[in-house]
Amino acid sequence: MIYHLFIEPGPLADILPGTNVFKYLSFRTAWGLITALVTAYLVFPPFIHWMRQQKMNQIIRSDGPESHLLNKIGTPTLGGVCILFGVSVATLLWARLDTPATWMALIVMLGYGAIGFYDDWRKVMYQSADGLAGRWKLVLQTLIGGGVVAWAYGSSTIDATLPVPRFTTV
Repeated sequence: MIYHLFIEPGPLADILPGTNVFKYLSFRTAWGLITALVTAYLVFPPFIHWMRQQKMNQIIRSDGPESHLLNKIGTPTLGGVCILFGVSVATLLWARLDTPATWMALIVMLGYGAIGFYDDWRKVMYQSADGLAGRWKLVLQTLIGGGVVAWAYGSSTIDATLPVPRFTTV
């Protein structure tokens, strides 16, 4: 989103000087990393506090190591939601939203995150360490990945070659 504001024909491209830095991938990557970290850092404490209030703790397997029985009691679950939120906010702010690859990566990340969310949610709701069966996780991941791969190959904007990164000037 920020890229589209500051790069032509964006509304702020001609008004503010020095906005050409937004076209550099390294600049947007660095600020995306900072944005994701700060967002997740701000969201984690209230989310963990809320999860503890709701008593949505991780279910510990009785057949696991004894250290898990002692150390993991009371550990809230669903923490990946905060990470996904931070990365999604950073992606939507700093990535080029006009490229299909951005949306493909976001769909895969959020789709796999939804599988993890559902797995953790089942564990909490059914008070079981089992969650979603592994075969269903693989089936869902294959469907999501396969759908995005089909989109990539069916799209005329995605090339089937692998670009190798290189520096043009050092």
